[in-house]
Amino acid sequence: ELNLRVRPLPEARLSADHGGESIRQVVSAMRDHELTFSQWLKERTADFPRTSDEAPPPITGLETEADSTAMLISQFGTARGTTLSTLKALPPEAWRAQRSDGTDLEDVVRDLVARDKDAIERILSMLTS
Repeated sequence: ELNLRVRPLPEARLSADHGGESIRQVVSAMRDHELTFSQWLKERTADFPRTSDEAPPPITGLETEADSTAMLISQFGTARGTTLSTLKALPPEAWRAQRSDGTDLEDVVRDLVARDKDAIERILSMLTS
């Protein structure tokens, strides 16, 4: 959805206010959360041997406020690719390991998906308003 429906739009439309937030702000929050989640995931699962030698792509840390929304989408995609590569390489015991709050990795990933779904729905709503 982001690449097909949001990326080609003019920056002015993406930065326009829609009741206190803009599409750009939602995309930026998605990017920031994905960068944080990807890093957390790498740190949390460092003790588990990977089932694949494929290294996830690096996250540069060079993101700035001046980045266009298209760039934010690209950065989100890179971070999501890192997340997916890391998840794919995890052994089953990593998925079952309990966190201090009693949840496991599958619960955390479900929350990530729900958060993204909510963000996409907000973006699509802004596109039609």
